Amino acid sequence: MNLGFRQDFWKKRISFIATVSDLFNSQAWKVNVDTPVLVQESTRRRDARVIYAGFVFNFGTNGKKSKEPKFEFDNGGE
Repeated sequence: MNLGFRQDFWKKRISFIATVSDLFNSQAWKVNVDTPVLVQESTRRRDARVIYAGFVFNFGTNGKKSKEPKFEFDNGGE
């Protein structure tokens, strides 16, 4: 399970973002090989959780997303 958080500040121009991957340290890959010559079972885990924290600065948008113009179709004079 991954967990993320985002908090906006200063009229949504600055955002603080934090994420944690593999929160419960449960991410594992299991591989089973069963052939007449070889029988093998292996489990692989991540070395460590990955934690990221950072800031995002949105400039020139005043915190508002611009609306895209609507598509208009030409019906050929109908």
